[in-house]
Amino acid sequence: GAAGFEASVPDGAGLDDIDWEKVEQYVAGLPGLAAAGPQEVLLKRGCLVGGGAGPRPTCAGLLLFGRDPQRWVRSSEIVVARYAGTTMDDRFIKEEIRGTLPQQIRRAEAFVVDNLRRGVRLVGLERVEEPEYPVKAVREAIVNAVAHRDYQIRGDEIRLLLFSDRIEFYSPGRLPGHITVDNLVDERFSRNEAIVQVLSDMGFIERLGYGIDRILRLMADAKLPEPRFEETAAGFRVTLLGHGAGLLGIYTS
Repeated sequence: GAAGFEASVPDGAGLDDIDWEKVEQYVAGLPGLAAAGPQEVLLKRGCLVGGGAGPRPTCAGLLLFGRDPQRWVRSSEIVVARYAGTTMDDRFIKEEIRGTLPQQIRRAEAFVVDNLRRGVRLVGLERVEEPEYPVKAVREAIVNAVAHRDYQIRGDEIRLLLFSDRIEFYSPGRLPGHITVDNLVDERFSRNEAIVQVLSDMGFIERLGYGIDRILRLMADAKLPEPRFEETAAGFRVTLLGHGAGLLGIYTS
């Protein structure tokens, strides 16, 4: 059921609920499909379905190109927050990010970049300036959460929490199919095939199914601890551990 939710059509949704300007921009970046026309491309990508009443948008189509995605798919948003210490307390900066999935990815990444601490780290005798975390690893974790969350779950949202020693990325929905915490680096299974394909077309995903591999490599290249992957009772959490006390002369952007 969860695997097919993105292909479902919400009652009352029609073509007017799609932002066709966004669709045209997307199609213009697909030289091999642009001649087919916007509607035909969305049909091929699973963002529209045909039928006796004519094409209608799927949940995937509304999440990716909708004028008001949260009207049709409740809780399809990202909550981002920066806390001063290692636990949740009264000192924080918070934002609730809505809109289409591409908009959410860009705004969530911008929030993190704006709130990352920067400093210098000693590499031998050399002082190297760098942020708390590699930005590309943060981007991959955001895209992974957006692409693979279970959008059928209501009343919960993606949460991105920055602490002084780590970043936690929580996505509603347990791991799909045959994927487990032990095999997620080697195995591939997509809960949201249409969403993953369109995000790949847009350049958010460079190579389908290899986001976890890139996060591991980027963190290792930055001499940071290996990320933690945890399945909770109703979701999945990725934790990136930062330089901590190893980042000297810390300052904010």
